[in-house]
Amino acid sequence: MTRLILCSAVSIILSLAVAYGCSSRSSKPLIPKDAQDPWAYESKLHSVLEHDDGIGEYSVIPRVYESGKAIVPLLIKELSDPYVNRKAVTNLGAIGPDAVEAVPALIELLNDNWEMEIFCVPERLSYTAVRAISEIGPAAVPALIEGLKHKDEYVRGNVCQELSGFHPKVEGIIPILSGMTADESEYVRRAVADSLGSIDISDALPVLSQMMEDESESVRGAAVKNIGGFSGASVVPYLVKGLGDKDASVRRIALDWDWSATPGPYAESAVPYLVYIIQHDSKLVKEDAINALGKIGPAAKDAVPLLIEILKDGIESFRVDAARALGGIGPPAAEAVPFLVDKLRTDVRDVKRECAEALGKIGVADDDVISALRNAMEPNEHAWVQNQAALALGKLGPPALPALINALGDEHGQIRERAAEGLKEMGIAAKDAETALIKSLQDPNPEVRRYCAKALGSIGRESPAAVAALRGLINDKDFWVRAAAAEGLGMAGSAAKEAIPDLLKALTDKSGMVRSQSALALHLIDPSVIDAVGFLVKELASHDLEARAAAAFALGVMGADAADALPELRELGKREKEGLPGFEARTAVGKIEADVAKSKKQDGE
Repeated sequence: MTRLILCSAVSIILSLAVAYGCSSRSSKPLIPKDAQDPWAYESKLHSVLEHDDGIGEYSVIPRVYESGKAIVPLLIKELSDPYVNRKAVTNLGAIGPDAVEAVPALIELLNDNWEMEIFCVPERLSYTAVRAISEIGPAAVPALIEGLKHKDEYVRGNVCQELSGFHPKVEGIIPILSGMTADESEYVRRAVADSLGSIDISDALPVLSQMMEDESESVRGAAVKNIGGFSGASVVPYLVKGLGDKDASVRRIALDWDWSATPGPYAESAVPYLVYIIQHDSKLVKEDAINALGKIGPAAKDAVPLLIEILKDGIESFRVDAARALGGIGPPAAEAVPFLVDKLRTDVRDVKRECAEALGKIGVADDDVISALRNAMEPNEHAWVQNQAALALGKLGPPALPALINALGDEHGQIRERAAEGLKEMGIAAKDAETALIKSLQDPNPEVRRYCAKALGSIGRESPAAVAALRGLINDKDFWVRAAAAEGLGMAGSAAKEAIPDLLKALTDKSGMVRSQSALALHLIDPSVIDAVGFLVKELASHDLEARAAAAFALGVMGADAADALPELRELGKREKEGLPGFEARTAVGKIEADVAKSKKQDGE
């Protein structure tokens, strides 16, 4: 059995290699077209199929004959040999429409219950035959439909999933699948739900909605899961209905949907169900429901009193979720502010962190809130809490400015660093902190200088003094600070034209991050100065990992302006699947493509 599994694994791996043109074997036929000895021809085919290394799958056609159609009769004969019939079936499927004459023989195999293990998963020959029939194409659909009458529930289920792939090319697939919702087997009905999840919503939704009435919770769950795979407001009423299902497993599947994408009026209808789940369901389902309220946002305002009670008296994980949900609801959760402040002062680390973030999102900037957030930046607090408190103060805007300026002069470098982050978060509203920020560019802590540079960049469009200070920082000894100075100058845009000579010089910096940020800044200040896209594309080929990642990031920031770099970014993303450069390249591709699509839509294309 071990040998059989190993051979099957090798077969699959080598088959994929052949399918993608990666086989090291010659594609020249081993038996020429004009072979005079049919027995030798058939013998060679059989030899290839039964070879111990399993290379027969998908490789018979190029290794034995140039035309797949020509060997179909021989492959049909091999179906009777239990040692090679699985590979013969697979090859018939790979031949596709030219193997249509094999359909009757493949149908016969649906009654074959011989089973082997592939990667430790039982696989019957009949299931392989179903896939092969499907691969032959639309001409085989009548045969697949006949397979729906098979006594084996797994064959019927597999046929349902294969049939969905023919919609809408073949008419009548939806009614056929709809009819299978009455099958006696739960497996088949679940397969119907899964197959409908792969087709157009307008055709699938009516059938899936009916399946939500099934007697089996697993079928109802499959229906809800596949409805949740679609997007748009039309699915929300069905997902809300799923929240009210009598079985907790179905309710949890409905909760898995991205409720942050729910339009307001529809989302509001889910709130009573979520409240009920929180009050009556098990711990795991309760947590999902609390988080869903936060994702729904302002429309979940009626749940604020319940969330306050959980924040006050719930177990720790519930308090964390409740604080996060209140932040997601935002300003309509203002009545929760005193309780969030209390928990920020007295609770455990994770609850404090979520409370700080929630206070920033709710936006009540009274003295009590600001004082609590400022105290949460103190050295005795965990770094996560400090960071969220500073960012929350930044979100509160001008009322929190004195507290952040005060913190920027604190004796503890960690607090000064967090204050600089908060001022960066505040953006242009931090203009009155300009003097303090410029002074802090001389701070011995490079992280303080770095975030002060970014904060000055956000006010640089209106401040020549900020631009001048950033120019002086472009030669800082710390490369993170130099990169932040270049970023800040780019944020200032055309107001930083006097910094162009400094940025041009920085294009030769030893740090790839500084070079890329400088090129991006020059593009934002004046695109005519250099070909920033061309410069960054060259950086993508650097031997330095940091340089490649920084260049990809900068191109992503440029959006549609960097469309010419898409080929190189795609190549980098494919080549470096695991590292940071590949990640930044794939992210950049997404940003650029989205920006290009947005531009085309605006232009009416």
